[in-house]
Amino acid sequence: MAMKTYTILAERDGAWWSLQAKELPGAISQVRNIEDAGIIKEAISFLSGIPEDDITIAIEILEAGLFDNAS
Repeated sequence: MAMKTYTILAERDGAWWSLQAKELPGAISQVRNIEDAGIIKEAISFLSGIPEDDITIAIEILEAGLFDNAS
């Protein structure tokens, strides 16, 4: 299967990063370190049916308070 890339919207929320897949808004996660953002592949895989190994992510850092306007 071909690789599918998802854009991950990341917003700092205190000590955590809130993550949401732009193309699949139901795929959300939180991480303490942005370097761990790959964990969202599990949610994307679950919702899309695409194996985690076939998913790549591109992280887009949002300014605080813009998460609700990102869709």
